[in-house]
Amino acid sequence: MTATSGPGLSLMIEGLGLAYMAGTPLVLVDVQRVGPSTGMPTLPAQGDILQAYHGCHGDYQSIVIYPSSVAECYQYIQEAIYLSLEARQPVIFLSDAYLGHLRETVDLNKNKVVERKIKTPKPWGNKQRHVSGLLNKKGKPKTKDTEYYRKYYQQRKSQLSKIIKAYQFYKYKNKKTNTLIISYGIISQLIKNIYPEISTLTPILLFPFIKNMQKICRHYKKIIVAEA
Repeated sequence: MTATSGPGLSLMIEGLGLAYMAGTPLVLVDVQRVGPSTGMPTLPAQGDILQAYHGCHGDYQSIVIYPSSVAECYQYIQEAIYLSLEARQPVIFLSDAYLGHLRETVDLNKNKVVERKIKTPKPWGNKQRHVSGLLNKKGKPKTKDTEYYRKYYQQRKSQLSKIIKAYQFYKYKNKKTNTLIISYGIISQLIKNIYPEISTLTPILLFPFIKNMQKICRHYKKIIVAEA
């Protein structure tokens, strides 16, 4: 596990790609701020959403969790570790400068994390773990076998699709209105206080998309995505 803020994520992308390819569990906390490295680097922002999703080049499936309170940080950092171990890949845990400096009382009795029994999948095409950035079969490189690569990637997508079903974290309040506001992180706290009468959807698991998101959005004529 490691941490960075804003532009530091850019410097870690190559390492994330290697960890993904090698099947290495890793949690990266990114406390977002205004970037690039000049200008207003100490102010909060939500400028790393797309980088967290698309950061690594090639066929890469990102897992991104973004809490919106201190209590949720306490709860979902533990879930991020479970998810990283189970999926055997990096999990990006987003925050922002407002949330990073926020002080709140956390009731540990109300924010318990259920201990998960992790079933780590077998390495892809190996009986033993092969720690490198090369696609391989039983330890031998298979970097130019396109058919084998296709099977490998489909297998990884299928594995993540099954694992992620147990991590569908989001908050949804239906006020029976025609408008839905989608927000995450500290912005969702502001939306909740400024527009208490509007329906809100707060995804905590940002990527892969929560399964019910499309179903929820169908009920509204107008959808607003609020970001900082």
